[in-house]
Amino acid sequence: LKEVKSGTVKAELTLIQRVFKTTIKEWGYGILVNPVANIELPKSAKPRTRRLHSNELSVLIFNAEKQRNKYISTIIQFAVETGMRRSEILKLTWNDLNLDTGIASLYDTKNGDDRHIPLTKTAIQLLSDLTQSSKFVFPITANCLRLAWERCRNKSNIKGLRFHDLRHTTASYLAQSGASLLEIADVLGHKQISVTKRYAHLC
Repeated sequence: LKEVKSGTVKAELTLIQRVFKTTIKEWGYGILVNPVANIELPKSAKPRTRRLHSNELSVLIFNAEKQRNKYISTIIQFAVETGMRRSEILKLTWNDLNLDTGIASLYDTKNGDDRHIPLTKTAIQLLSDLTQSSKFVFPITANCLRLAWERCRNKSNIKGLRFHDLRHTTASYLAQSGASLLEIADVLGHKQISVTKRYAHLC
């Protein structure tokens, strides 16, 4: 806890606890006690509620278009339009897209489920403007995107904004447009409405 945040400690202990539980109950190893079962897990940090404000998106796009990598600006806009996670965006292939029906299909997502995301007119236009030079829609590495995002954010003089916060923005936009919590949860891939409420209440 002196080195990392409480959420990281909680996640690691929960994983270790699951390993022992599986070892004891499913694999039948002769371990009598799960050593993590009686450890009091630290409380999670207060959930983030950061989203894009006022003209932050336009400033981000302005500086992203100055980046050497031609995909950064499009990725930022695409993230806001779809609510997709960074990993989902980078894993997206052209075969996952149907621009005629306006659907992007995501497979093996973070929560283990497949999901199908309706694409806005803006998202479809962003994709249509790209050149298909690879099977991946955005053929760049996660590290490349991370570094470019940090440069872009710093040049924009925007504080406290993470790439993941673009999902909060998507949820807010959807709520403002009249989408229900169930619809927003379906787009973002949430299994628990309580998580969606936290994302969407920002509107």
